[in-house]
Amino acid sequence: MASNSSCLILFAKVPRPGQVKTRLCPPLSAEQAARLCAAFLRDIVQASLAQHGAQSSVILAIQPWDQREELRGLPGPPSGLELMAQEGADLGERMQRAFQAAFARGFASVVLRNTDSPLLPSSCVAQAFEGLSSPGIDVVLGPDLGGGYYLVGLTKAQGALFEALPLGSKKDGDSVFAMTLARARGLELSTQILAEQADIDQPQDLARLVVDVRAAAATAPQTARVLDELQSEGVCF
Repeated sequence: MASNSSCLILFAKVPRPGQVKTRLCPPLSAEQAARLCAAFLRDIVQASLAQHGAQSSVILAIQPWDQREELRGLPGPPSGLELMAQEGADLGERMQRAFQAAFARGFASVVLRNTDSPLLPSSCVAQAFEGLSSPGIDVVLGPDLGGGYYLVGLTKAQGALFEALPLGSKKDGDSVFAMTLARARGLELSTQILAEQADIDQPQDLARLVVDVRAAAATAPQTARVLDELQSEGVCF
C-alpha cells in the first residue's frame, strides 16, 4: 500500500544528443538541445520534490531504462525521488502502463506531467490533485499552447484513454489535446480542464522561454544558466 494517497509521475527521456528535443535543432545543435533538456529535468525534479514531495510520492519515469545511470546527480533517496521504467511500444502505451503501475500500488490519484515545461506553475499540479479529489472528476487535463497537454491526472487506470492517439507525433501533435478530450467524453469520463500553459517544443518557444526565465530564474536556475551559456555560444533565439 502506498504511504501517500497521491502520486506525481514525471515523464522523461534520458537527455542524450539526438534523442531529445530534436525539433529545436536548429537553432540548437543536438548536444545543446540535450544540455537544455537536462537542465529542464533537473529544475523540474527539484521543484516537484520541494513543492509536492511532502503530500505526494514523486516518481521519475524514464526511457530508455538502460541509460538511467546517465541521470547521476538527480536527487534520489532519501530525498524522495524514485525511478520507474517507461514500458510500452509507444508513448500512449507507456503512459497507460505508468498509470497502471501507480494505481496497483494503492494510490488514489495519479498525475503525470511532462518535463519540458520548466516554468510550469506549481499551482497547476496542485489544482490537478485538488480536482481529482473532487467527487465525480475522473480526468484532469492541462492543455499546452501547441495542442498537446503538459499534464494528465486520473483517479483510476483508464486503459482505453490513450490507445491509438498520436502522442509525441510531429505530424499530428497539435491535435492530441482535442482528441484526448473527445476520447474521455466518449468514455463518459468527467473531465476538468486546467489553464493553458507553455511548453518548449519548437524554436519559437525558446525565444519566449528566454524572456520568461528572466522573471523566474529562481524557479528554474539550471535552465536559466544553460540559456545564458547558449547565448554566450552564439545561439540566436
